[in-house]
Amino acid sequence: MVLVKANVSRGALQKAGWESIRLFVGVHRGLLAGRVLDFGCGRPVVDGRHRYRDLVSGEYCPYDPHVPGFTEFPAGRFDAILTTSVLTCVADPIRTVEALRNVTNPGGVWVATYNASWYEFEPSSGEIWRFAREGMERLLAGSRILASEPILRMQMNGWALNMTYGIVVRWN
Repeated sequence: MVLVKANVSRGALQKAGWESIRLFVGVHRGLLAGRVLDFGCGRPVVDGRHRYRDLVSGEYCPYDPHVPGFTEFPAGRFDAILTTSVLTCVADPIRTVEALRNVTNPGGVWVATYNASWYEFEPSSGEIWRFAREGMERLLAGSRILASEPILRMQMNGWALNMTYGIVVRWN
């Protein structure tokens, strides 16, 4: 887990956040094989490539309903799904999880990160949900949780301001 203490710039906090998420995804990259949906991938950020493309083995299928240019959801089913800080921004996270489960092949995996914060976040971020670790695990009851761990903690004066968690699920 990465620990970031206050008195650093907003840019430094964002960079630490993305680096910790990338580290978590990288640890589980062996599961991101076959046909992989990167749901909520955002705009290409590095040399015209998406942030996690290099961590996927197989067919990479990026999709983000909030980014112009993605007009249709990729057809077919997937062996793995990757979402990084996506469930905090969707209108209905329960329906979103069910929809992702429904387009995943039996035995497929979901590698995800999500936020649990104790501070008010900016409306411009698009984030409207936060999840306690226990709440996320209950949402996924009946699935095989392969990993569930904190990956980033931001704090000020000893108080946690934000926790980012990673979870890996194998769907039956």
